[in-house]
Amino acid sequence: MSPTSDIQNPVDRHKFYFQFVTTPTADTPGTTVLLHFDNKRYLFGRVAEGTQRACVERGVSLKKARNIFLTGETKWEQNSGLLGMILTMADVAGDDTAEEKKTLGDIVIHGGPKIWHSIACARRFIFRTGMPLNVREADPKAWKLSQQPDYVDANILLWALPVERKMRRGSGDAMPNGRSASPSTIQREQNLRQKTVHDMFDSDWRKDRLTEAVFRDIKLPAMIWKRDPSTKDLQSTFCTKMEDAPYIDPDEKVLVRMPWPSALVTELPPADNLPTSVSMSYFVKGRPQRGVFLPKKAKELGVKPGPDFGKLSSGQSVTLEDGRVIKSEDVLDAQLPGYGVAVLDAQDVHYLPDLLQKLNNMQDAEILVNVHAFIWILGPGVLHSHGFSEFRASFPSVKHIISSVDDSPNYLAMDSFAASAARLAQIRPNVFTIPKHNNDTSGKDFYGDDLIQAQRALLLQAAPKFELSTKDIPEYVNIDAKVAEMSDETRSLISALETSGPSAEEFKDISITTLGTGSAQPSKYRNVSANLLHIPSIGYFILDAGENTIGQLRRLYQPDELEEILCNLHMIWISHLHADHHLGTLSLMVAHREATRKRAEAGNPVSHKLYLVSETNMTDYLEDYKSVESTDAVMLRVLQSQITDVNYQPVRLKDTTLPITRLDTVRVSHCQRAQAISITFSNGFKVSYSGDCRPSAAFAEIGKDSDVLIHEATFDDGMEGDAIAKRHSTIGEALGVASAMKAKNVILTHFSQRYQKLPTLTDVKPPNRLNFEEGGDANDPPGPIEDPALTENAVLTGDDLKQMDQAAHGAARVQSTSLPPALKHQTSLQEAAEQMSICIAFDLMRVTIPQIKDMYKYYPAIESMFEHEQFKSDERRGELRAANEALISARNKKGQDKVKAGEQKKKDKNQGGKSVSGTQTSVSDGVEE
Repeated sequence: MSPTSDIQNPVDRHKFYFQFVTTPTADTPGTTVLLHFDNKRYLFGRVAEGTQRACVERGVSLKKARNIFLTGETKWEQNSGLLGMILTMADVAGDDTAEEKKTLGDIVIHGGPKIWHSIACARRFIFRTGMPLNVREADPKAWKLSQQPDYVDANILLWALPVERKMRRGSGDAMPNGRSASPSTIQREQNLRQKTVHDMFDSDWRKDRLTEAVFRDIKLPAMIWKRDPSTKDLQSTFCTKMEDAPYIDPDEKVLVRMPWPSALVTELPPADNLPTSVSMSYFVKGRPQRGVFLPKKAKELGVKPGPDFGKLSSGQSVTLEDGRVIKSEDVLDAQLPGYGVAVLDAQDVHYLPDLLQKLNNMQDAEILVNVHAFIWILGPGVLHSHGFSEFRASFPSVKHIISSVDDSPNYLAMDSFAASAARLAQIRPNVFTIPKHNNDTSGKDFYGDDLIQAQRALLLQAAPKFELSTKDIPEYVNIDAKVAEMSDETRSLISALETSGPSAEEFKDISITTLGTGSAQPSKYRNVSANLLHIPSIGYFILDAGENTIGQLRRLYQPDELEEILCNLHMIWISHLHADHHLGTLSLMVAHREATRKRAEAGNPVSHKLYLVSETNMTDYLEDYKSVESTDAVMLRVLQSQITDVNYQPVRLKDTTLPITRLDTVRVSHCQRAQAISITFSNGFKVSYSGDCRPSAAFAEIGKDSDVLIHEATFDDGMEGDAIAKRHSTIGEALGVASAMKAKNVILTHFSQRYQKLPTLTDVKPPNRLNFEEGGDANDPPGPIEDPALTENAVLTGDDLKQMDQAAHGAARVQSTSLPPALKHQTSLQEAAEQMSICIAFDLMRVTIPQIKDMYKYYPAIESMFEHEQFKSDERRGELRAANEALISARNKKGQDKVKAGEQKKKDKNQGGKSVSGTQTSVSDGVEE
C-alpha cells in the first residue's frame, strides 16, 4: 500500500470506470461490480455463486484483479462464490511475472467480521504456495470518521463503512453463553485464523521434504521412511504405534514428513464472539489527475519541444538555459479532482438508519465531495420502503443506481448455455428443457434520470468525465431466435427420430438430473459436478454439489417445485473435497432449512431429516463454519462403509430416517480420502457413483449389478497419460468399469472443460484388460487435498519421490483384470451405446432409467447441432476479426494521413516563407492555420 501522505498528489490523466458483472438472477444471486483501471482491476459487491461463471460468459478477465471488496453481511448466501473466486485468482496470479507481482500485489479480501474465520475453515481443501492472501476485516465498534482513507494504492482512495443493524431495543444479537469477548481473547483467536490462512496460501511446506528425527520422538500416527541399507530404496510404514515398525529401533534415526501446517489446526475457535449483523459499504475515489499538457503555453515560456515536454507533462519541473524554472502547473490545464462512487449494501431496512447517520457525518467532513453516484445493492423490501425514500431524498444531487432483488428480471445470465439448451430441448424435449427465466421489465417505469436500474455490463465512467454508458449491455436471450438458428441438417435428423412409447421396465419413473457435468471450474456450457436422483416413492438425493448447484436447480424448476424437492431431500453425498464437487453444499443446506421452516410455519412440518454424508474433512469443515452460519442437516462421516456421527460414534442406517437399506463406499485413487459409493434403496433400486477416480476393481465389486452407474469420464481415449497423471478416467476406462460391474445403465459425466460442448464420439476404446488402481488405507498421513507439484530435491531420487507419492495417495495397489467381451475393441461411442445402454451427460439433462438406453439415437442430431453452433461461432469471430482489422487499418491510415499532412504543412510553410533570393516573404493564408 502506498503511504497516505501523498494522497492528494495528482497522477497522469487516465480513464477508469465501474461496470456491472452480475445482477440478481436465479444463478447469479449476487451483485458484483468491476472497477477497471488499465493497470489493475478490483471487484466490489456480493461474490455469490455463479459470479465466476458469469465472468467466463462475459469475457471478464481476472488477470489484473487482486482486491475483492465484499459488501453486505458475512453470510454464505452473499459470499458463497468467494472461495472459488479466490482459488481462480490464486491460480491466475501464479503465472504473474516478477514485475506483475510488484505492480498487482497480493490477493486481499476486504470485508466485515468473520471473513478470516470463513476462509480458515476451508484449510482442509485449499492449498496454494507462493500466493500470499490477506484479509482486512472492518470492526464497527472501532470505526471512526477520518479523512484518511482505509485503503490507498496507486489508483484509488477507499473508505470502508461497516454499518450495524438497528432494531428495536432488546432485539439485538446476544453473546453466546460462556464465550469471552475480551479484546485479548479475540486477538489471540484472530492470530490463529490469520496464521492458518497464511499456511493455506504461502506455506513453504513441501510434500517431498523429509526431516530426520529419532523414531521414539515422532508424534504418531505418521508415515515413517527408512532407507534400505542394501538397495538404498526408501521403505515406508504407516505407524499408529511404534510396534507397527518392529524393524526400526526406537532410538534409530528415521525420515518423516512434517505434517501439513493446516492439518495441525484440528479445530478453530468459534467466531461467535465477533460482531454479527454488520453490513459493509465503501466509498472509492480515483486519485486527482493532472491537467492536460499545453504545448503552446510551454513554447510561449521558452520550453523547446522534446524531453522537457515529457517532464513537464508528467509533473516535473525543468530549468531553462537562462536559469528560469518552469513548473508543471505553469503548462498544465486545470487539475481533475478525484471523482468517486459509493457502493452501498442494505440487506434490509434496519441497516438504513446507521448508514444514513454515517453518510451525513462523512458529508460534513467533505469526504463525499465529487462522489457523483451511489451504487445500491438491496435486499428484499428495501427499495420500495419509506426508509429508502427518505434516504434518497437526503442525497438529491447524486445518481442512485439500483440493483435490487425486488426489481431485477430473472434473465438468462449464461447466454451461451441457454442457447444450446433451447436447441437441445427441440431434439428431445422430455429430457432437455429450456432454463426457467423471465425478461419482465414492467418495473422500469419506477426509474428515471436520477434513479437508474442496474443491468449487467452497465458502465459508469468516473473519470475523466462522469457518464453512464449502456452500449455494452447485451440483449436478453431470445429463445425463439436461437432455435431458429438450427441448421436444416439438424432439423432433418430430428424429424427422422422415432418417439419411444410407454415403458414397462422396472424403476421406469426414477430419474437422474445431471445438474453440472464439467470438471475443475465452471465454463460457458458446463457447470461443475452435481447430480439429482429422484425416486418418486421415496424422495430426492444429491450426489456431489459443486458451486451453484442451487442455481442450476432454480433454472430447472419453478419455485414451488423446488420447495417440494428441498423438503423431500434426504441426503447429500460428497465424494471428496475438491472444490468443484462440494462448494455448493452449504447453499443447498441453507435453502433446505428455509424451505422446511416455511412448511413448519404453515403447519405442515417435514418429518424426515436431511443427512450430509461424506468423509471427516467435509463434516469438520461444516462444524467449523457453523459459528458463521448453521443448518439443520445431520452430518454423518463415512469411510469404507463405516458410518459414524460427528463424534465418531457408530451409526446404523436403520436408526436414521434415510430410506436406504445398504450404503457401501470404497477408497479410490484420486486425492486424500476420495470415495466411490454404491447405494441400495428401500425399493431395491441400486445406484453407483464414482466421484473422481481412476478405474477401481473394489468399486466394481460393491456396485455389482447396479441399475445405474454414474461414472466420471474426464478424458477422451488416447489421453490415458493425462488420466493417470491427474487420477481420472478416460471414456473407455469408465466403460470398462461398467462392464466389470455389469451395470445395467451408464451415465458418463465430469468431462474436461476442453470438451465444453460435447466429448469425442468416435474411437472409443473399451479395453479387453483394464488396469485397476485402488485407493489406499483409511489412515493416510495428513496432507492437503490438493497437493502442490512435486519439486526436485537433492537428497531424494525420482524413485524416492514416486514411492512417497504412492504412499501419500494410497495408490500403490494396481492390478490388471480381464473384462467380459461386452464391446468391440474399438468403436464409436454411439455404437457402444447401442450395446451397453450408455448416456452422455449434459447440464440440466433429466433422464429416466428407460430413456438412457435409447439416448444414442439422438447423438447424430446433437452432434450436428453443436457442429453448426461451432461453425456460426467461428463465422462470427471471423466477422469480428475482420471488423477489428478494418478499424485498425482505418486508424493506421488516419495516423499516416495526419503525419503526411503535417509533413506537407511543414514543407509548404518552408517554401512559402522564403523567396527565390532568400528574402523573407509573407505567408499565405492557406498554409498556416
